[in-house]
Amino acid sequence: HIRRALIHVHVMQICEELMTRGSATLLATHFPQLGELAVLYPQARLWKLQVDTTAGALDFRWLLQPAAALDYCHYGLMLAEAAGMPASVVAEARRIAEMLEETERRRLEVSASVSGLWAAAASVCSRLAVLAQQWRSGGATAEGAERAVQLLRGLQQEALAVPLGELQRELMWEMPQVSEE
Repeated sequence: HIRRALIHVHVMQICEELMTRGSATLLATHFPQLGELAVLYPQARLWKLQVDTTAGALDFRWLLQPAAALDYCHYGLMLAEAAGMPASVVAEARRIAEMLEETERRRLEVSASVSGLWAAAASVCSRLAVLAQQWRSGGATAEGAERAVQLLRGLQQEALAVPLGELQRELMWEMPQVSEE
């Protein structure tokens, strides 16, 4: 079941590849990790279908609206309640969902507490890795080479815009200090 456990990683890799190619892509998914792409890639947008839950029920409005990366709503739990699942099962599922949600929030807060330099550098590195992998897996056509050079020039400009001294201080501040004994 390793494939199931890693599916979100593969989805992220595919999406990053599409983003670096400049492909217009529409995805419908329940993977909250994809919301991070909207942080790393300025051209990414996060949307959701509007659902009214104010009455404690699912009232689907079928309208698209902008979404936030941490916009959690557990429609599955509401549906389980409406379908008559035992309250103890739904309560345990809700407890686990809230625990996972809190863990994800803390992880994103730590990432956000670092200034934008780390995110900018990570974004460049991530897209460079995707480009290298794409090139290695057969992107060596004349058109592919031209596109790769364009992408590399763009990544070079982004990388040059990151002040390395400040980034180094930021990373040193984040690293745990090891005592010398």
